[in-house]
Amino acid sequence: MSTITEKLEQLKRTLHPEEHLNIVDQCQIVADALGFGSPYDENRDGLAEYLGVSPNLIYKMKYVHDYTLPEMKTYLRKTLYRGHTAYKFAVMSPESQQVFLDAEKTLERGLDAPDYLTSDRTKIEGEQ
Repeated sequence: MSTITEKLEQLKRTLHPEEHLNIVDQCQIVADALGFGSPYDENRDGLAEYLGVSPNLIYKMKYVHDYTLPEMKTYLRKTLYRGHTAYKFAVMSPESQQVFLDAEKTLERGLDAPDYLTSDRTKIEGEQ
């Protein structure tokens, strides 16, 4: 089992791209580091300084950890999104996150979308 210091070192390397660690795991490490009994117990500024990032990014990562639907976290694990982008998903309501995920599933299945460029409904009257 890794200690929080080892995890923070891994996250530090990830935030400064020598190593890839998905955003959900990054946010988990930040949440653990800010947790009760850790060296950075509720000390965002100290953690930000240690990792070499802004306190705002630490806030966003903790928010992502706390407010993102589990299904959205599964989706985010498969992406290369970083903290600020993941935060945009986290601030969406749970219903909006679900609508987004449903739309992504539709696109993954490759359902045919109507071709609006050639559709008669988009032609201007008299253009035909």
